[in-house]
Amino acid sequence: MKTLQISIIALFVIVLISIHSVNGVLVDNAFIGSYVVKDDLALMNNQTYYISKLYDSYDSNQTIIFHNVVFAMPTSFTSPPDPSGMVFSLVKFPDGSTEKLGVGVPTASTLTTLSIHANSQAAFTRFINNTFVFLVSQDLGLSSPLKQFKSGIAAKDVKCKGLQLVIKSKDGSPACVKSYTAIVLVERGWAKVLTTENTTLNALENNCGQFYTIPQDNHPNGSETYPVLILKQNSIGCAKLTYTINYNYNDNRSGSVWSQMLNFTDMFHIGKYNYTTHGNSFGVSSIDTMQMFKIKSIPEVVDLAKYPVGSQFTITLIIQPLQNATGFYDYSIEEIPCDSYPLAVGYSPDQVNSTDFSKGMIGMHNHSCANMPYEISSVQVSGMDFKLVKFS
Repeated sequence: MKTLQISIIALFVIVLISIHSVNGVLVDNAFIGSYVVKDDLALMNNQTYYISKLYDSYDSNQTIIFHNVVFAMPTSFTSPPDPSGMVFSLVKFPDGSTEKLGVGVPTASTLTTLSIHANSQAAFTRFINNTFVFLVSQDLGLSSPLKQFKSGIAAKDVKCKGLQLVIKSKDGSPACVKSYTAIVLVERGWAKVLTTENTTLNALENNCGQFYTIPQDNHPNGSETYPVLILKQNSIGCAKLTYTINYNYNDNRSGSVWSQMLNFTDMFHIGKYNYTTHGNSFGVSSIDTMQMFKIKSIPEVVDLAKYPVGSQFTITLIIQPLQNATGFYDYSIEEIPCDSYPLAVGYSPDQVNSTDFSKGMIGMHNHSCANMPYEISSVQVSGMDFKLVKFS
């Protein structure tokens, strides 16, 4: 029944009416927009919300806790509550503040009221049959690491949103920084990364299983035969990439100096090519699809200054496709000498054919290599199959 209701939400353009009581003052505003729901997440007013199950109780003495926000079941001005009129829900946020959200009688399929607390971090949707759901924004903010620390949370337990937790060497206080910054701080002795984090990464890499070497492109008699990587849905694939240092990163032989620090999580891309023709010419552009995967590089950052000419370094990529990743991708893991392997996700080898990929892939495989200070010299994978596919 919930799936049916959620599907209905996604089909209509709705009026979002906001009636609030903040410090005893009613605030009224309105917004018109679409309400899109997918995988128990609602996209509304340029924000993503977690969405609760369906409720039908109008007893304000009952409360639910949903993603750390406390919602009282709706009630009205009348006693007993009158579901045919305006109803309200008292909301309590993690910071202790409260807000009363009110919504009128739906005239179409739904009416929704949004909080004004910190960029609409909660919502209350009422359906025409007087059932309702509660919503909490994915952006419900964490307090700063220092504020968490001063509130009594141990430094090692402080939460960072999309950043790396480090512990400052001078006073043991926590900080949330970018991965590159964390590497620099640790190398200079200004901070440390918790051992448990390193242990988790090592365990993740150890779970990759047995690695094997993938063959390279083959061009017998002028034909194009490429190995296509095959990754099952709901699985994790690993790639171990070894690079050889050709020259120092600060040697400007190519007219510019290369970056000393390489962040492979940011550098790695999976995507498709958009192939277009213009008379006798053609064009190829990239469509990045990284949002369909979870990617982790171990180590995440490599300092080229640590590696002399002729030496090698190795990284391991952990690749997990998300639920919407089923499909065919023209480029993924780097391939010798400077190409990348096409990738199929969610298909068996007998379902993979050359026509599943863009015509632009062949053109992008037949190009000259840039003169970079490092080059790929070995590729091994685990948790993935491959199929040699002939492209015309």
